[in-house]
Amino acid sequence: MSDASTEPWLNGLFVKADREEVVTLFRGLAADTDEDWYEVSGKAARIDLRFGPEAGYRDMEPRLVEVTNQTWEISGYCRVSTVACNPSWVFVEHAGPIEAFQDLIEDWTQSEKSIAVWSVDWFWEPRGALIDVDEGYSIREGFSYHSGGDCRWVEYVENIHDGRSFTAQGTPQAFEDLSWYEARPKRDRISRAILFDILGKLGIDGISVFERRELDAPLFYTSRIKGKPCSEFVEERKRVSRFWESS
Repeated sequence: MSDASTEPWLNGLFVKADREEVVTLFRGLAADTDEDWYEVSGKAARIDLRFGPEAGYRDMEPRLVEVTNQTWEISGYCRVSTVACNPSWVFVEHAGPIEAFQDLIEDWTQSEKSIAVWSVDWFWEPRGALIDVDEGYSIREGFSYHSGGDCRWVEYVENIHDGRSFTAQGTPQAFEDLSWYEARPKRDRISRAILFDILGKLGIDGISVFERRELDAPLFYTSRIKGKPCSEFVEERKRVSRFWESS
């Protein structure tokens, strides 16, 4: 995997669903907390910055990658935007394992399809805590594709605790070339180039999204940047509460 200092991490969820339904979900989640959360839009949502963990962080509030002493306040829960090159897709970012949101968003929106992609040089324990990268080099690279109730999961993992592993579960999809997964060594079975190829076949320009940051109408949910108070999203909170009760 390329050095993260020269290439941006890939860590995002693309959902083919009504954008307002996705926004409603996150408004309701943000409103249903004890903290003072805000919905930030426009330039303040800093779509130019990518989500990722700050060095040594252990809590579950994500930080943006380019955190410095001057930009500490630029942190938050998640960000929702529209893919500029194909507005039928909604893009969701979070610093943690993005695929953890996939089932929730799919159940909420009844989405036609969704795909989470990741290519990161850090590793998450099951409880969501970041393993100290000083313990050794670790990477995760793969995708999770949902369509019509089916899930296709392909991932390569390498870390000091578990060694190297490659997993391919579920029904192969038309956008896959199964010869990819015969490569030796295992590390070559999935890559950024393959992930961009998959996204391209789904109508998403990965370079446009992850490198040029061509994303429209971002909404950033945070407790650190003042914006519209999420406590005002009363109806959205009620909808989310009813959703939890019926789940």
